[in-house]
Amino acid sequence: MTKKFPLYYILGALMLLASCETTVPLDSSIDTEYTIYALAVAGQPVKAHISHKLSISMGVAFDHLDLDAFTKQSTDFYKKSLLIDDASVGLTVNGGLTYEMAYDTTLCCYTSSYTAQPGDELRIDVAPQVGCKAASTVTQVPTFAAEVSKVAYDVYFDQIATMADRKWEHNWRDYDAYGADSLMIISFDFQDPPGERNYYRLKVRSCNNFKATSHYQGGDSVSTACDVFFSSDPLFYDSRLVKGYGSWSPYFSNVFDDHSIDGKSYRLTVRSRKRLEPDTFTIIEMQSISESLFYYLKSIQLYRISTDDVYSNPIAIDGNVDDGWGVFGALNTRTYIIHR
Repeated sequence: MTKKFPLYYILGALMLLASCETTVPLDSSIDTEYTIYALAVAGQPVKAHISHKLSISMGVAFDHLDLDAFTKQSTDFYKKSLLIDDASVGLTVNGGLTYEMAYDTTLCCYTSSYTAQPGDELRIDVAPQVGCKAASTVTQVPTFAAEVSKVAYDVYFDQIATMADRKWEHNWRDYDAYGADSLMIISFDFQDPPGERNYYRLKVRSCNNFKATSHYQGGDSVSTACDVFFSSDPLFYDSRLVKGYGSWSPYFSNVFDDHSIDGKSYRLTVRSRKRLEPDTFTIIEMQSISESLFYYLKSIQLYRISTDDVYSNPIAIDGNVDDGWGVFGALNTRTYIIHR
């Protein structure tokens, strides 16, 4: 079930107040509904964040929803005052066994002992408690992960990165301070299964490990990563994304489906900025994602280029939680690492 929900549950009331100065009561049912953000990654335990009225801007950075968001963020990243840590949460697998999901105080989320498997249909149920009614959500883990093969790459010098008027610290949105003066052109193949609708997200992370200088972080070892990449391939074109976001180009989306390549072996070419030497590597991660996660990420990408103008059209964020808000997404992924 696809469900639209607003970015802020009070946005509609605020817009009316600004335009006609009339007090509009909020829908009391909003206060009684959970917000659930959950993710099932094939080969990993299922995890879920549960809260009251957690808006997009206040909670988990789900515009880059993946395993890293659940395992590497500090607890300070989350609004702990909004998260619920005493809910009764169950995970049902393929309509059979149900596993209790326990709250992890380090990750600030509920985790299960069950490891998600390709093809699993997974259901999360949150029991009612004082002030909140029951909520549920279902997702299916993609049955396959697209294999990355026939990887080829080339490195070339990027003159603009060494221009005399470059101000690294003031232009981080265009060139980050850990980016080298070289770009990598990377090409690879992947095979799309025939006869079914498949959804994908490509992540290309340029990474490095190096010893920081004595005036920065006390000379400690530093690891950096950048997931911004570029491509002119039509698979990445999204006509709705009329503005760029950060360093992402206008009309570019790394979330796509297979409607134009069904059943084909397809070759992609992307560009990624290298990290500073000495220890540099690039991670290519082809994610097969659930339909619910596909539409959620598409709506998030549209939301992040929108303005806060009360006269602009509201952006509807796709979700799949019954009697609540949020999304339960799933993915199956393969990675390929280029060491250079």
